Amino acid sequence: MIDDFIDKNSLFRTYEISSLVMRFLGDILELIVKNPLTSQDRKNKLQQAQGEVYALWAFSPNFDPTLRINIVERAILYQEQLKENMNMLNQIVGKLKSLAGNEMAMFLEVMGLVSNLPLSLVLSKLEKAGTLGQIRNALLNTNKDNTNIKPPSTYDEVLDEINKDLENLKSLIELSVINAVNAEKAFVNSTSIYVRNIVNKLNSEEYLEFVKRMYDVLSVKGLEVENEKILKMVRLGEIYTYLKETLKTLEGGL
Repeated sequence: MIDDFIDKNSLFRTYEISSLVMRFLGDILELIVKNPLTSQDRKNKLQQAQGEVYALWAFSPNFDPTLRINIVERAILYQEQLKENMNMLNQIVGKLKSLAGNEMAMFLEVMGLVSNLPLSLVLSKLEKAGTLGQIRNALLNTNKDNTNIKPPSTYDEVLDEINKDLENLKSLIELSVINAVNAEKAFVNSTSIYVRNIVNKLNSEEYLEFVKRMYDVLSVKGLEVENEKILKMVRLGEIYTYLKETLKTLEGGL
């Protein structure tokens, strides 16, 4: 009766994080699993889910909103490894800042160009350019069509594509999804709701009904159960005594 009143199972129903996981990872899973790397569908789906993807990466410890470069998009579109991307991005930004000086307008323009290209390609262009203007021209002259990944044509290439997607998915979960879901906070919140519901019940008609039922059980049914136990012990005692007396009679007769 107490279990029914406090509804222990409600705690586990409240502590449900799968919806949070899907909130932060659903679009990423759909992009990677349902849309092949080289298909236009992946790009279209990414554009639809861009806000969700950007919001997810905001939970990463490496997130820098001033850069306006979404590393997650690169991992999904170009399969560049997330952790490697962070290193490349730091190199690129460091190089551009060292060349920018007071040319902030050009720096922001170049950063805008960087946002539309794979970081590995940008890094290769930086190695060949000595000024911010040269870097801008090199990026402007880059044929974006050359950055598209060719469809895999062999078993090993397909396997490599799948493995890269899985590695990026694991990195996303480690760096962002776990922080975004924040299971500990979800558990604390659900426990607070559970306790608050019980406290609220103590001031309700439901509690008065519960007390009445418990009183009935303890005052009547409880005594009946105890009396039945006592009677059972008495009966067993009587049987035991009867058997002892019977054995003595038999022994005397023999």
